[in-house]
Amino acid sequence: MEPRTAEQLRCKYDNLKKEVRKLEAHKRQALYQTGGGVSEPDIKDKLQQALEEDILFDNLPKETVAEQKNDWSDYTPKMLRSKRHRVLQVKRKATDHQSEDDKQNLKRKLMEEEAQRNKEYHIARMEREAEIHKYKIENIRLQNAKLQLEIELLKKQL
Repeated sequence: MEPRTAEQLRCKYDNLKKEVRKLEAHKRQALYQTGGGVSEPDIKDKLQQALEEDILFDNLPKETVAEQKNDWSDYTPKMLRSKRHRVLQVKRKATDHQSEDDKQNLKRKLMEEEAQRNKEYHIARMEREAEIHKYKIENIRLQNAKLQLEIELLKKQL
């Protein structure tokens, strides 16, 4: 490998600065989003992992064994292609109509359950509102009775 040029190093440094700015902005956003609580792990750890490879990289040329090196002088695009492993190959099979019916039945069942939950929720909400209304009416009736008693007391005092 050839040593990096000043332009490459400057570009790398600029990119790292941009990344740090992004991470700091993300950290500030996370601070607002969590209301000052704990957010993601420290940026120092992420940055250290990114920089560790560059810091430990030695730019000295190394000897390579010619037999181990691939000869790409007669390169063809076909050399890059290889057969997929049989586990990764897509297997095509006939479409089963029963599975389509099962999907539709499951979808219909889920929609019915959701409708039932919505119905139960609305019934419970209406009952709660009726109970609250009953308490409000009772409160108004008691306030009226209190006012009537106060009026009677004032009449007796006169």
